[in-house]
Amino acid sequence: MPDYSITPNTKISRDPHRGAYDSETIYAILDEAIDITISYIENGIPKALPTGFVRIEDKLYIHGSVKSHFIQEILKNETVCLSVSLLDGLVLANTAFNHSFNYRSVVVFSSAYLEEDEKIKMEALKAFTEKTLPGRWDDNIRLPTPEEMKITALVCFPIKEASAKMRVGQPNNPKAEEGRQVWTGYIPLKRIYQEPVSNPGVPEGVILPEYIRSFVEKPSAKVEA
Repeated sequence: MPDYSITPNTKISRDPHRGAYDSETIYAILDEAIDITISYIENGIPKALPTGFVRIEDKLYIHGSVKSHFIQEILKNETVCLSVSLLDGLVLANTAFNHSFNYRSVVVFSSAYLEEDEKIKMEALKAFTEKTLPGRWDDNIRLPTPEEMKITALVCFPIKEASAKMRVGQPNNPKAEEGRQVWTGYIPLKRIYQEPVSNPGVPEGVILPEYIRSFVEKPSAKVEA
């Protein structure tokens, strides 16, 4: 997989040693994230909206109503900025100034377009569903009908410019404060899925599928030592 060139938009200026431009790192963070924030300009005013997304190869996809005002506006922008952030820990230093977070983040710059190919649209919707909950697409759910596909807009964002930035490990305690009698370190964070709540309308005899059970019992976020 190719690396991404460093551009004025993606160059990490603060703590550049925490930056990464290789697709392996960038794609891994994008694939773990559930939502993405899309920043754009509407009538000269900067706006941002979080939404669900999926990555397929070197493209990001979102979907929504063909009448969505948000979708119509981002399509007017020559360039939009997309960002995700995964919070992995609270970093507690011996000075207030040096408190921080352990995190993994990605920023992408792209030009959006509507994907009209029906096969690609269906593949993207399947990928979106499977990212949300692996195994769901092949369960007994009804797949999108032609009528539903017609009113669904699939927006594609080719990943043209991208960079990742990460922080891991312990706080950067000032040497002058090493003797201070206070606990320092970091508190790992994980995203936890709780016990599923059944819809009262679930038909009698339908039980919680194993693919859901195994999914909610597995912690989602990794923690760096």
